[in-house]
Amino acid sequence: MESTSLRIGNIIKVFPKTDEVVLLRVKEIHKETVVGEFYKSPGFYLRATFKDLNPVEFSDDWLIKAGFKHGGELWLLEGINTNCTIDEKISSFSITRNNKSIKLEGVEIIFLHQLQNVYSAISGDDLNIAYTG
Repeated sequence: MESTSLRIGNIIKVFPKTDEVVLLRVKEIHKETVVGEFYKSPGFYLRATFKDLNPVEFSDDWLIKAGFKHGGELWLLEGINTNCTIDEKISSFSITRNNKSIKLEGVEIIFLHQLQNVYSAISGDDLNIAYTG
């Protein structure tokens, strides 16, 4: 992965052993490495080089873990000051924050960190994706 595509809080995966996949939440980004907290075991950390990092494939399950609800052709996330709708093809975002709307169209989301980055860029907030087991 490229260091420029990552930000603190992104969820990525590494393969510390050939038969194991570990999801990490990025905590620190350094020149050649990333320190990540185990997504399924908060409080445990791993340092990995950028060449060992892999993006997490995006799926509807991640939207559900982030609190989105599916309705018709849209996914909706309602917050205190921010509402977000995403079309079913995950190519159009609309965020309303404090009664101001921003719409972004033609976005191709393939990986989870891309969704996290787009959401943060247009809402100003992190997309909270809690581990639900």
